[in-house]
Amino acid sequence: MITADDLGLKDAALAARIIAHARAIAPCLDSLTDDRKKEAVAILQAIGRDAQASGARGVASRQVGTARVTYREVPSWFTEDDRAALRALCGIAAVTAGHPVGRFPAPPAAYRALWPEQEA
Repeated sequence: MITADDLGLKDAALAARIIAHARAIAPCLDSLTDDRKKEAVAILQAIGRDAQASGARGVASRQVGTARVTYREVPSWFTEDDRAALRALCGIAAVTAGHPVGRFPAPPAAYRALWPEQEA
């Protein structure tokens, strides 16, 4: 089980929030062992370091006039690469967008005359 102490962050609440969101991405996070656990911890540590440093990854907007900085929400700290890596550790297939898969009902006869189906 990955705990806030494993991340080695000064802010335990921040570490707990990162782990909670990571569990939403990869539900098997608590069951990882050995190398897979080390890899997950490394990913979460990098996210935590970036969050603590409040670098460009965590800043949503800046304003110079009154020196205001707005930070992003915790889920946005996880890049698509981070999400994909955590899912891969759990054996979850990557979510991909694309064409629908499957067979669809045959079109009515009137449409078949206009757009004949091509058998592949």
